[in-house]
Amino acid sequence: IFNFRPHHFLCSLAFQGKGYSPEFVKNFTEICDKVKNPSKEPIFLKVTFQTDSICEPCPHRRGPLCDNQAKIMSLDERHAQVLHLKEGDQLTWDQAKERI
Repeated sequence: IFNFRPHHFLCSLAFQGKGYSPEFVKNFTEICDKVKNPSKEPIFLKVTFQTDSICEPCPHRRGPLCDNQAKIMSLDERHAQVLHLKEGDQLTWDQAKERI
């Protein structure tokens, strides 16, 4: 299971290998590869409104929050509304793509 902020569902769909730091890009690339190409069993994405698996190496991460928390929370709330996501929901990448 990977924890995913709501706005990261759309970010993952369009990810092009760019980001805040080389460590962030490497982590995001590895997560996208695993999520989009699971080896056997599907990988579940668990919705969170705090920092998530993608945020781990982000230089803007401040524990469970972001130093741009107000902006990021606004993004998450809008994405959650459009994608019908709530805290704790779990879905596969294929299910996420259907919502996107």
